[in-house]
Amino acid sequence: MSLAEQLVEMGFHQNQIDSAIKTGKSANLEQAIDWITTHENEIAAGTASGSEPVLNLSSSGNTTTATTTEAQSEVNSLKCDECGKLLKDADTATAHALRTNHSSFSECTEAIKPLTAEEKEEMKKKLQERIVARRKEQQIADEKNAIEMEKKRISDAKSLLEIKQK
Repeated sequence: MSLAEQLVEMGFHQNQIDSAIKTGKSANLEQAIDWITTHENEIAAGTASGSEPVLNLSSSGNTTTATTTEAQSEVNSLKCDECGKLLKDADTATAHALRTNHSSFSECTEAIKPLTAEEKEEMKKKLQERIVARRKEQQIADEKNAIEMEKKRISDAKSLLEIKQK
């Protein structure tokens, strides 16, 4: 099957295909599709035939309504359906899912507002407090572990001494 036949089957108009093959010097299907999509407005304005109506959005008055509808439907964040938390992207949603075992997320048009300087400072202080608290907890756990290890060492030494004495 030739390149032109493949493009016709994909739904492109003949004038687009001809322009892509002649002007775009397209060697394969992917290059032809790329050329058609990048030069779509030029093809529509320059080679529109009377038998085929061509929609040229750049010159129509409906462009603003199309772009506002598109902007309204643009996904700005993800929302956890279980707790309602807004997440900025799929990576943070994955991290949230791992932390909380939540599995239901939906796309949301609400944008996450950037943090103010005061909010950043407050979060920084809270994080530093959490770090200090965890270090204290870890130190206490290490001390308890050291005491248990010492008790075990002493009891093992006593039992070994008893075995040697027998």
